[in-house]
Order: sequence, then C-alpha cells, then structure tokens
Amino acid sequence: AVAGGGQYYTQRSSLSVSNSLIGQVVTQRAPLQVFDVRKASGYRSRSMARKEQLVSLLSVPIVFQQHPIGLINIYTSKPRRFTSEEIRLLSAFASLCGIAIENAQRYESLVRAEESIRQADRLTTLGILSAEIAHEIRNPVSIISMLVHSLVEDRAVAPDRERDLAIIAEKLERISRIVAQVLNFSKQQAQRFEWLRLDEVVQELFFLLGHTF
Repeated sequence: AVAGGGQYYTQRSSLSVSNSLIGQVVTQRAPLQVFDVRKASGYRSRSMARKEQLVSLLSVPIVFQQHPIGLINIYTSKPRRFTSEEIRLLSAFASLCGIAIENAQRYESLVRAEESIRQADRLTTLGILSAEIAHEIRNPVSIISMLVHSLVEDRAVAPDRERDLAIIAEKLERISRIVAQVLNFSKQQAQRFEWLRLDEVVQELFFLLGHTF
C-alpha cells in the first residue's frame, strides 16, 4: 500500500531482501534510519528518490510472533533526524499492523475453509443425486436392451435396418457403461484405455450423419 507516492515510486523495480538497503530491516527485525537516501550507497533507487523528492527515510519492520511479515517506510522531503519517540511510535503502529494483517489472513483462511466445506457438501449431494439418477436410467436402458436383443434374435427387423438396430444396441451398451462409471465413481477407479480403429469411427459417423442430411 502506498500513500503519497508518485508514479516513479509506485512503478519502481522490485528488489530482493538481500539486495536492498531496507532488506536489513526485515532480516535484522530492527528499525533503520537514513538521513539522505539520495546519497546512501546501499540505497538502490536513488534516481527514483531524486525524482520523487525523497530525502530522509525511517523504516520499521512489521513483526508478528517473531516472524517478519512486512515493513513500513516513511520518507520526508527535507533532511530530518527522527527522534527515539517517533521511532517507538512507528514501531508500535507496525506492531498493530502485524496483528491486523495476521487476523485478516486467518479470517481469509477461515472463509476458504468454510467454502471448501460447503463445496464438499455440494459434491456429496451431487454424488448422491447422480447415483439416484443413474439407477433410474439403468432400469429402462436394461429393458430397452433386452427388447433390442430379442428383435435381433427373432430377426424381426428388415435386413436394411439391421445396421440401425446394431447401432442402437451399441449406444445402449455405452449408456450402460456410463451409468456403471457414475455408480462406481466413489471407488476412484483408474481410467481404462482401449484401442480403436479410427476408420470404423469415421464410417459410423458418416452413417449417422447420413440420416441427418
């Protein structure tokens, strides 16, 4: 979060903790005071400081339960020696920030956990509903499959429609497999792969599209 910073400050390049002057605030967990950042050899953004008219710097760590989670930087536009009271005041404010940030993170974790529980409940309900639907589908599909098989056995279909009946039987078998997969989903079975002849798939596609066109 930035208050009072211009475009040069907000668009400055990021630096690693070990490669920046204020990184020692995090590693040492102690306040840092720089009288003039424009002349400080360890300050990596001196050109930005000149453009933004940043001079003196006071940086304090944000620590929660001995764990550094951030820092607060205060700049002045004129040279300034920060007093011990000012450093203590900013450090106390940083401590409150640490508590607030930690509470916010815990609240976000709680919200995510509650959402995960609700999602799990929805998935459980969906699983139960899917199983009930699958049972309702399997019974009529089984009856239709038996009737189709009976028609084939009795040769009750004209020869030019036998292929149609074979495709119907195949698709019913596919529905039965899908229903079985839904019912067995809770068992987390591994995927099953099988070889297919691509030319047969294409020929079947042409046959089905022929009725459409």
